[in-house]
Amino acid sequence: MSGPRGGLDWHTLGAEQVLQSGGADGQRGLSSAEAAARARRFGPNQLAAGRPSHAHWHGFLRQYSDLMQIVLLAAGIGSPYPLKQLGTGLLLILLTLFNAVMGLQQEG
Repeated sequence: MSGPRGGLDWHTLGAEQVLQSGGADGQRGLSSAEAAARARRFGPNQLAAGRPSHAHWHGFLRQYSDLMQIVLLAAGIGSPYPLKQLGTGLLLILLTLFNAVMGLQQEG
């Protein structure tokens, strides 16, 4: 059961086979010494932390790179004067603000 690079196809192995190939025991796990040695060799068992975005307004403005946001904003800005639809214009602008806030929260 070897992969294209000569390694094991881990997804085809049973749990016991994976444990044996990794030198672990299914009941006791790794010894403390082996766990420490692997931590030194491979590093800590944690995901790399992402870079926090402190400039929330950059993310907020990024939401307006979407064509639909631009169209709704243009319609909202254009509605009050030529069309005399102040309520529709305000509603469309509020809708784009709501979309931008929701998009920013989904990114976070």
